[in-house]
Amino acid sequence: SIFIKQDSTGGRTLAYGNKWFFPDGGSSAPTLSTAARALDRIDYVVETTSIIHCVLSKNLQATS
Repeated sequence: SIFIKQDSTGGRTLAYGNKWFFPDGGSSAPTLSTAARALDRIDYVVETTSIIHCVLSKNLQATS
């Protein structure tokens, strides 16, 4: 898993390489949460050296 946390300003973006594949059959990457201090998580599985399957869980809420 990769955790991505926005800073106090928010609005940051993330670029993905062409080996990252998201649900719905493609490499069109989802947009991260952009609110200040938002927390997203990318879970991934490496199939081959040129295929990485991943999903994005957006706007996670801390429990502690």
